[in-house]
Amino acid sequence: MGSEVKLTLSRRVTWGEVDSAGIVFYPHYFRWFDTATHELFRSTGLPLRELERGGITVPILSAGAEFRAPLRYDEEFTIDSRFVDVREKTFRVQHDVSTPDGRRLTEGWELRGWARKGPESIHLEPIPSRERALLRGGSDAAVSP
Repeated sequence: MGSEVKLTLSRRVTWGEVDSAGIVFYPHYFRWFDTATHELFRSTGLPLRELERGGITVPILSAGAEFRAPLRYDEEFTIDSRFVDVREKTFRVQHDVSTPDGRRLTEGWELRGWARKGPESIHLEPIPSRERALLRGGSDAAVSP
């Protein structure tokens, strides 16, 4: 296996992302986490748009976050995301939000499934070995056909 698949996104809080208390309204974290997950997939060579064209989707089965400190308007922050706990049909994406000086603000996660979309349903199926290896940090070349 290769090294852990990780991605860092850098952002700045916009005016439209804060609430009346002047801090980021919590649903924005989940939108950022989703964006980070899409970019994480893209970084492995598995853009979700291509998977969707093949009938595969990766729905969120559960998600959560622990908010340690608030983010305020115009503050810079990073989201460090990585695949963890890649199983037969599911995987978890861990997201850590921090300031540029390393202060940890929020820890979030998504449990996602590998699912096939049918005309009227969606069902989980095993993650193919090549794709599972890529999520675990292996390379496509390291996987036997």
